[in-house]
Amino acid sequence: MKINYCLPIIKNSKEKVLEMINQNLSDYSYFEIWLDYVEDLNTEFLDFLISQYEEKLVFLFRRQNLEEIKMDKDQREKIIWQVANTKTFLDLDISQEEELKYIKDKNIKPSLILSYHNYETTPPFPEMIDMIEDMEKNNPKVYKFSTFCMNSQDAVKLLNLLMHLKDGGKKFIITGMGENGVIVRLALWGNEMNFAPISKEDASAPGQLTKEELEQVLSLVS
Repeated sequence: MKINYCLPIIKNSKEKVLEMINQNLSDYSYFEIWLDYVEDLNTEFLDFLISQYEEKLVFLFRRQNLEEIKMDKDQREKIIWQVANTKTFLDLDISQEEELKYIKDKNIKPSLILSYHNYETTPPFPEMIDMIEDMEKNNPKVYKFSTFCMNSQDAVKLLNLLMHLKDGGKKFIITGMGENGVIVRLALWGNEMNFAPISKEDASAPGQLTKEELEQVLSLVS
């Protein structure tokens, strides 16, 4: 079973982002770059990243816990143009209506990961099914659900959602946050990528397991 590990990178400079990528190229299939944290970000740097690592990149504008994005709207739109017609993924939460409207109005087609994040709870299963139907209007390449699991029942909901998307032939990323969501993160089959920081300090979401922890689990079941 091939596991596509993704390294979340939340760094405040271009140099640190590039350093993280270069140090871990052989160990990760994808690198998730949290662009709004990069204080010296510019167009040239993103062009360089795409030219070197196009198929390994995931760009996102979000901040942790869905805090307000600092990057201005014009810069975000320029980046959307940059990644359009490339194999670099752009991850947008369904709450990012400005960006999604811009993509639709301009009729551009980035490699879109369309996400739903909920840092407080996991919605009822039928509600998440309805979300998938709404997401389809944006033609995402990958459907992503990342929710906080308050109990084991929430984890079961996410596992059922994973199987629903799998049975429907859709590409997906399903993750559970919090202690009760760990079991979902261990359900590695089918996920387009599995977020796995090098250390707990580098985690981008609560309950995220390190790459070493995930590999230890795999060694037990293989």
